Amino acid sequence: MNLRKSHLAAAVGAALMVGGTMVYAQAPATPTVQVYGQVSRALMFADDGTQSKWFHVDNEASGTRFGFTGNAQAMPGLRAGFRIELDLQSNESQRVSFTPAGPVSNFPGSTSDVGFSERHMDTWLEGGWGRVNLGQGDGAANGATESDLSGTGMANGIGVADLGGGFQYRTSTSGFSGLTVGQSINQQDFESRYDRIMYVTPSFSGFRAQASWGQKANTDAKEFSAWYGGKLGGLG
Repeated sequence: MNLRKSHLAAAVGAALMVGGTMVYAQAPATPTVQVYGQVSRALMFADDGTQSKWFHVDNEASGTRFGFTGNAQAMPGLRAGFRIELDLQSNESQRVSFTPAGPVSNFPGSTSDVGFSERHMDTWLEGGWGRVNLGQGDGAANGATESDLSGTGMANGIGVADLGGGFQYRTSTSGFSGLTVGQSINQQDFESRYDRIMYVTPSFSGFRAQASWGQKANTDAKEFSAWYGGKLGGLG
């Protein structure tokens, strides 16, 4: 294989977190709304054995985005909430390459490579019986291959194609195979961000189960997962 691994020589991820709460008078049934966001930029260096170049990119591992969340007590013992999240990325790290390419946009017909893209459009109801989510969001098993307690997901995530996934394998000094790194590597995780309904059970001694059903790219997606979280003796 003539393509050498794309290296992240230096990365600067600056998160500009904005938090705010709108508080109303009738505690404890107080509705809250929070605004959040981040700017996530990286400096990436790639070398395929013939060409090398530095790229200024938006880090696809966790891109530039902003959103709104809110919740309120709908009635005694029942809360309702929502999440709206959009991303706005310029020069995405999984799209840059050595091969000529036109501008990539989230808006058909646009000549700009920057555009809003929906991530989460989700609403939920929660009570002692668990929680139901309805709208665009993660599936019930998403994140199973990405569980990591180290807290280093931005720099050490398993999404190999997030950084350099748009580069093609080189067949010679003057030719490319047509196959990109992103097309040949899959992190084997489950479905993220599609229109679905999902049920999450309450936690029982650290265990919980989740089930979801919906459509992604006009295909039915059904997921089920079981999770456990807790301390294992002196292991933490």
